[in-house]
Parts: sequence; C-alpha cells; structure tokens
Amino acid sequence: MKNKYILLLSTVLCLGSLAACGSSADDDQSSAPVSESVDEVDSSKNDSSDDVEDTADNTSASDTDGESTIIDEDEDSSAASTPHAQMTEQTILEYNGVTIKATAWDDELSALHLSGDNTTDQNYSVILADTSVNGYMMEPTCFMELNAQASGEGDVQFLSEELADCNITDVSTIETKIVLLDPTTYTTLYTSETITISANPDGNSQTFDETGETIYNEDGLKLISKGMSDDPAFGKIWKVYIANDTDHDISLYIPSAKLNGVALDTLFTQTIPAGKKAIGAMTIFQEDLDSNQITTINTMEIPSIEVQDPLTHEAVSSIDNLVVSSLS
Repeated sequence: MKNKYILLLSTVLCLGSLAACGSSADDDQSSAPVSESVDEVDSSKNDSSDDVEDTADNTSASDTDGESTIIDEDEDSSAASTPHAQMTEQTILEYNGVTIKATAWDDELSALHLSGDNTTDQNYSVILADTSVNGYMMEPTCFMELNAQASGEGDVQFLSEELADCNITDVSTIETKIVLLDPTTYTTLYTSETITISANPDGNSQTFDETGETIYNEDGLKLISKGMSDDPAFGKIWKVYIANDTDHDISLYIPSAKLNGVALDTLFTQTIPAGKKAIGAMTIFQEDLDSNQITTINTMEIPSIEVQDPLTHEAVSSIDNLVVSSLS
C-alpha cells in the first residue's frame, strides 16, 4: 500500500514538473470571434441609434444616483494576495561550461524566471531540489532544457496555495539546489551546493506562524496542527506546521492514522532540512472514509511518525502515539 501511494505522489509531481516550464498558450477568451458580422452591425446601426442614446441617458442617470455602478475588485484582490519580490539578475550557477541566471520574479504568476547557456557538448535537463522561500520548504515545478551549445529559458512555478499557507507576502530569499540531469536517462550528472537567491534588498522579514495545537515539541523538532480541510481531489487534508531546529536534515513519513478509532492509510512525506520550516499536508482518501462510514471526523490519533534520513530513506527514529485534539 505504501508503494502504491508513493508512486501516485511521484507521478503527480513529475507531470507537474514537465508542464511548469512549457510555454503557456494564449488566452482563448482574448481571441474569441465576435458573434455578429460587420455587415450585421452596420445594417442595424441606424435603427438602434435612438435606443443607444436612451440607454446612455439611463445609464448616466443611474450612475449619478449610485444604483447601478459595478466595481470590479478581482484585480485589486488578486494583486493584494500575490507575493511580491524586488530582485535583480543574478548568476546562480557556473559549472563546467554551464551558466544559469535568475533573471526576474513574476508577481502575477508567482514564478522565478531562469535563463541558461550551455557551451558543452552535453545536453542537460535542469531541475531544482530542496527549495525554500523565506525559510519555508516549497515544492515548485521546473524543468528547463539546456541543449549542447545552446541557450534555454524556464520558469520556477510556485503554488499560490503553498505560499498562502506560509503567509508569504514578500519573497525575500529563495534557497535551492540545482540538479543537472541527462535528458535521455534522467541520471543525475551534477547537484550543486545550496544556493541563495536574494529577492529583497532589505533582507528576510518573514515571521513564522506557530499558532495552533502543539502536538510534539522535543529535541529541536516541533509539530503544530493547522487543522483539517476538504480536498476535492482526494478527500481530506490535515496540515501540520513543522520546525526543524536540529543540526541535521530529516524526512517525516506517516503511513496511517486512526480517525474516530478506525485505522486508515494516509499519504504523507515531508523533507525538512536543518533550520527550515514546512507546512506538511497529510491526505486521507475519501474512498476509505466512505467504506468505513466516516462522515464527521471527531478524533485523530497518529500511531507513529517515522523519522528518516532523507538521503538513504532509512528510519533513524520514530515519534509515537500522537493525539490531535483540534481538527478545526
């Protein structure tokens, strides 16, 4: 069962990565044809001129009275909730004839633009690993091709939901590792050390939200429940704030949970490097809830959280018998 869910998660992330750096299609709505022909408009123009004038007069009068004025707040609302960054072009990798630059941040798309030059005879695919924004771990999607003796471009696309969960409104620093793959075999040819991309000249002012029910706080590792919510795709999602204040990287794996006393399989893996924070999301499948006739979740217990070495995936310790009292 564990392999089944890990395969599902890997497939979803791979498809997202392949799609993220592709060119976006033009907006279909902006190129939609006008339903009336020019001749039809011309033939009816004179007949409807009086109606147009009357309509204009009525509209003007209504606007004056303040009864029919429509205010579109979508644009302002979207802009207010979109993370902002102030960054200049930066060279983030120079390796054996390969140069990669971070060129700009797109506020609207929550995306980091990359450009690269490859002066070698080796084709490369570029992905990222262990990426964080303002100290919070993220899972952005990016897949940039750098063919031999050629240049390439790509976008690192961050999920708006992940940024919102971490209360990130201003992007200050992005830390990541750049991985160069063989595009045919997907063999890793090179992995960089952690690089830092500065996106705010004033530095990192991020605050970490540690409100909620603390369910574990020992030996430099803190877990705080952020509640349960519906997931339209799979069923339910339980979110947990994780602070790794130890001096070593870890991965957490939760194979199952007890809901209302019933043991159900779950989907949860989260890697947290030393000194980083994360908002982890545990999936509970709707088909399992339905088969056990669980419509309302009143209690949740986590029998065991496996703490793993993120490189070997071997268990190094475990956190046992956690009870989550607040699920709202």
